[in-house]
Amino acid sequence: MKKLFLLILIMFNFEQLVAEVQLTEELSDVVVMRLYSSSQGRNEVFKLWKENTRNRYDLRKYFKLKPRWIQKNYLQHFTFAYGKEAFDYKNSKFKINKIIEEGKKFGGYDSIIFWHQYPRLGLDNTNQWELYRYLQEDYQSIKKIVEICHSNNIKFFLPFKPWDIRSNESLDMHAQLLEKFINQTNIDGFFLDTMSALPESFLRIQNKFPSFEFCSEGTPREQRQIEHLTSSWDQIGDIRRNYKVEVETNMFRFVFPEHPLNLVSRWSVGSDKDTIIQRAAFNGTGLVIWQDVFGSWLPFSKKQQQLIKQLKNILVKFHDTFFGNNSIPLVETLSKRIICNEFSDNSLNEKIYSIYNFSSKKINGPLINIDSKTDCKALQIYGKPSTIKIKKTKNITSLCGIIESNEVILIHVNFN
Repeated sequence: MKKLFLLILIMFNFEQLVAEVQLTEELSDVVVMRLYSSSQGRNEVFKLWKENTRNRYDLRKYFKLKPRWIQKNYLQHFTFAYGKEAFDYKNSKFKINKIIEEGKKFGGYDSIIFWHQYPRLGLDNTNQWELYRYLQEDYQSIKKIVEICHSNNIKFFLPFKPWDIRSNESLDMHAQLLEKFINQTNIDGFFLDTMSALPESFLRIQNKFPSFEFCSEGTPREQRQIEHLTSSWDQIGDIRRNYKVEVETNMFRFVFPEHPLNLVSRWSVGSDKDTIIQRAAFNGTGLVIWQDVFGSWLPFSKKQQQLIKQLKNILVKFHDTFFGNNSIPLVETLSKRIICNEFSDNSLNEKIYSIYNFSSKKINGPLINIDSKTDCKALQIYGKPSTIKIKKTKNITSLCGIIESNEVILIHVNFN
């Protein structure tokens, strides 16, 4: 008999949530509920749920290598190889040095995805591997670009397209070709186009090349996917689902902080790009810099470049805090017009709060209570400059300040 599992969070002073469940013939009339409660409030409820969730997974692969470079892959450039951003048509060569130089405006790329198959794939029977032969020096062209990237401390991804597998081919065959390709070019990772799982045939590649990484376009959802696929995109909309970007909490990022996510929304322009940056700052994640969307030029403005550079510098400086195991999403706030995430590592010597004013009005006053029995200092490290201060009354320590409408700010709190 099938069962429908519901997770209900019961917490002190928490907003009312209503969930509707409609049973069908495929589901039985048995509903099993798992209840969590805590006298210490919503933060402790999240910790209980997170611990229970993580205990069901084998996460040893995330910690097999220390440090893993993918966990500091904050900025990833989508390099459309035959677009004008990346290719010099006059001299028939790739402008990889120009891409790297332009990346400094964003704070410097940590990796690039070299997307060379479009628009040629599908015009004839040439498959995704054979298309490398179209490059000036076939595999040697890739190897030279990889060497340039490595000399600039940039990792190099190539895409794998699961929909380009012919009837006379298999995933085992593609895994063998990939293994050969790694040896020939020294690439660092594979981007799994349209995928949210790592094929079984590819698992042995990481056993042979421990530092080789896979990044999927979709965030993994099932147990085996989460255990083996250790990085992915946080993709908002695409050509099939082009919906508006919102500043909201990515719960996956807080349950599995060791799984790197890079935020991307390829078709966003103008103010929507501002929201992309705000969402990344609010969740403490990296970004994919994708400006040449298969021939459509959708650039970031100079101001947006500066904001991304500022965010990357903050992620680098406070990496352990942002990706610490004690980070909590949607902590309780003192205003109904803001939401807040709390980032902290095991030491608890410092915390970073990301606060978003989603209302149409400026907020001036108490923002959140801080659990502190000692003196602490607060400093705004990101967002529109504001007056932030610590206020103590009896046994309560509060963070107070001004937040403009539709603004995200990051506050660093140091506990003495």
